[in-house]
Amino acid sequence: MRSKKQDAGARLYSVRTRGAWSIVNVTQEIDWQTDTKWVQQVVKDVCTTDRRNVALVLDKESHLHSKIVALLVACSRIVKEQGGLFGLLEPGAQVRNTLTVMKLVDRVVCVYDHESDLP
Repeated sequence: MRSKKQDAGARLYSVRTRGAWSIVNVTQEIDWQTDTKWVQQVVKDVCTTDRRNVALVLDKESHLHSKIVALLVACSRIVKEQGGLFGLLEPGAQVRNTLTVMKLVDRVVCVYDHESDLP
């Protein structure tokens, strides 16, 4: 299943499924000025389907900063409240290393290098 949507701010994303997972691919760079509430709403919407596990794929141009950390925490909370698992799929080395240093890996967000790594 594939779908593409565009909100009023022209933010583009796609959602696809793989096994028990919904994969949300954010194709727009998220910078410190980006309103991320729409991403949280997408995650909430896909959690109401039969698949409660959500993997987020960020645009490769997005760099880890406080806005993205807050987004990951919020999405993790949304998914966990629905009884699912939340993960970040295919992050760059800088993002992975920063999340590791901040001790967020496996506590707030699981990190997966490839779709085939999803449990």
